[in-house]
Amino acid sequence: MDILYQPNGYGAGLWEGGLAQRVIDYPDSPRKIREQALLLKSPEAVELHLRRARGKAATKRAASEVIQSVTSVMRRTQEQDWWEEG
Repeated sequence: MDILYQPNGYGAGLWEGGLAQRVIDYPDSPRKIREQALLLKSPEAVELHLRRARGKAATKRAASEVIQSVTSVMRRTQEQDWWEEG
């Protein structure tokens, strides 16, 4: 999860670059991708999702959901030419 919070990590694009919000606002975003972007709407939203998990299995599942959401949302932004890696 550290890669989300590093200065040039994915979080910089998602939050500072507004990519998560752009996916949410874009009318042609598939529903599943939009829902994943909502999970990533802010660092606080991610933290809340992880803190709500109770127990080891639930925490692992929540972390996996965040990772999958980051992967899907970043892939979508690349497909739309909203973000370029590196």
